Amino acid sequence: MIIKRQGIGSSLYKELEKRLKEQGIVNLLAGAAYSDEEDEYLTHDSYKFHIRSGYTKAAHMKTIGKKFDRWYDLLWMQKKL
Repeated sequence: MIIKRQGIGSSLYKELEKRLKEQGIVNLLAGAAYSDEEDEYLTHDSYKFHIRSGYTKAAHMKTIGKKFDRWYDLLWMQKKL
């Protein structure tokens, strides 16, 4: 079962960020596989989710990871709390 766009991820991230901020954490990092073109295995959903959540692109490593017998890029996203 795939559950998307119901606000569950956003709610979890907000609570996590609140708790991390209370602990003195100031920066969050998230890594996501990425490809310029979406395919049947990889969409831009994770990238778009993190942008909507206030993350910015910190690094873009080209052709660095292989999954499903295909090479993908890796995006590192960063958010300052």
